[in-house]
Amino acid sequence: MLLILELDEVLVGTEARREAAALAAGLYLERVCCVDDGRRLVNVTHADQMWYQGGFDDFQDLTAGLVLWFMSCLGPTLRPKPARVSRAEEVQRAFRPLGLRYGELLAHSERPMDSLLEASLERGGGYDGMLSALRRDTIAGYILRQRTPSAGGFEANVIGQCFYEAYLGSARFESLHAPVRFATDMPGTFHQERPLVSLEDIEKLALQSHLVLASPRPHAMVHWTLERLGIASLFEACITADDAPQAGPGAQGDGWTLREALRQATQAVAEPWPAEQTFAVGNRTDFMAAACQQGVQAIGMARLRQDHKRLSKAGARAVLRRLSTLGRVIEKLQASEYPPG
Repeated sequence: MLLILELDEVLVGTEARREAAALAAGLYLERVCCVDDGRRLVNVTHADQMWYQGGFDDFQDLTAGLVLWFMSCLGPTLRPKPARVSRAEEVQRAFRPLGLRYGELLAHSERPMDSLLEASLERGGGYDGMLSALRRDTIAGYILRQRTPSAGGFEANVIGQCFYEAYLGSARFESLHAPVRFATDMPGTFHQERPLVSLEDIEKLALQSHLVLASPRPHAMVHWTLERLGIASLFEACITADDAPQAGPGAQGDGWTLREALRQATQAVAEPWPAEQTFAVGNRTDFMAAACQQGVQAIGMARLRQDHKRLSKAGARAVLRRLSTLGRVIEKLQASEYPPG
């Protein structure tokens, strides 16, 4: 049997990455928009609400969404002039004359986002849903996020730079992407990640099946996480953002294509396994859909009650609350106790 496991919300929680998104949004406001004390304006409560109510499943998109939401709250007198070129220097020049201060903007960070998130979900959710709900193309021009490979690469992805520095910490980020243009001394939230599964449970799965990990994170980040959890040796292969290049519309994250990742995962072990003995376990709806398209049996991992419906709708044949029950659920699937679809 072949098991393809997602990392986030299957093996580790996402609290540290949501906190990093909030820090990164504040960092972006400080660096690009020249807002004093931007990291005091955006907090993890904002990130949690947007993540769980806004249909987000990508943390750079969450960071961009937080920045977009904050800018949408600004009144006409505080809103900057349109940036004609999507470069940090252009955005900075647009904001600097305003001399924005923390005290002037604090009230805007306390405005409720419920109506915006509801409208966003009606338009598909996530960053694109927010953008559609706001109908603010001018404001979107200030969100410097390179979502597809092109000229400029990671240097043009200021949202990504802020997120990874907040998540990895300044020192580790600089070692990977030196030189850091706006060097700070952030410790990073990476070390706060907590495991969602016991070592005993994952070792039991490794004895019963071939384990392959699929994650849209860069390979180095996946390796650090697995090593820290002490489970790296249990996986026969890890398919990361570095292994599954982005290929057109629908790709998720930076350089990440779900269908290609799953295709590689099914071929990563020495012995090929038939579709009825190959299972993909994840928390993302697009992961479930890609598994179905690839002919792999999808199993959802629901950490919240509302996750069950969205994962089932996306194609999950069964939905779990704990990975320790996976073996029993697979036995039922193979015995056809769960009907397909």
